[in-house]
Amino acid sequence: MSSDCSNHEPLLLQLCTQPWAKPRFRFESFWVCLDGFEEVVKQAWDCHLPGADACRVLDHKLRKTAKELKSWSMRNIGSVRSQLFMARELIAQFDAAQEHHAAQAIKAHQLGTSIPGAHDRPTALQAKILGRGGRNTKFFHLQACHRNWKNHIPSILHESAWFSADEAKSELIYSYYNGILGTPFYRQHSIELGDLLPQLDLSSMDACFSEQEVWDTIKEMPPDRAPGPDGFHGLFYKVAWPIIKQDVVNALNALW
Repeated sequence: MSSDCSNHEPLLLQLCTQPWAKPRFRFESFWVCLDGFEEVVKQAWDCHLPGADACRVLDHKLRKTAKELKSWSMRNIGSVRSQLFMARELIAQFDAAQEHHAAQAIKAHQLGTSIPGAHDRPTALQAKILGRGGRNTKFFHLQACHRNWKNHIPSILHESAWFSADEAKSELIYSYYNGILGTPFYRQHSIELGDLLPQLDLSSMDACFSEQEVWDTIKEMPPDRAPGPDGFHGLFYKVAWPIIKQDVVNALNALW
């Protein structure tokens, strides 16, 4: 596929080639920068459902807003998917041309390096490493045994005595951890958490959500995170908050 703005080329693996029955709505972030966005949201949101509960009203208004935004985008912008497809097709052709030129450069490099004697003279660093590390010398063995010596325990101090024999060290380590696993633990002190924790007034915990609490939560939402089941993400709620805030708060209070 096209690399778009990345330096990697994605591979598309399709396990099912059947098209989706109905494409899902997805809010586009660039809509908020276009003229007429707020007017479309206001007109779509200005509807009434007599006798419906607050959650059903919010769901109906979100669906209607999504439908109106799609129609408005098609009238003013056109098919974003078609434009994106054409842009990706052009990028894919540019990638193919660049890959062709890169292949030509690699062939030229291979021709240049195929000259006899081009690789016969190693660099000074390569000569030093090959000269010292390739032979059966002390330098070679130090490099090979470095990790083994770092993991080695030469001796253990136990009750003012040093033990360096392997069997003695093994027995001391086994006895130490076996004693930890087999010894029961008895708590000698206790803590009165009631005296340490502050006494808080929790009478407001069961109060209804205020508009400021809901707005503070919406401000912390990521603006361009993956959308929810309704297709809207945090940017829509932030930009359209003056229009939709009352219905959102009513739905939350209905859940409460």
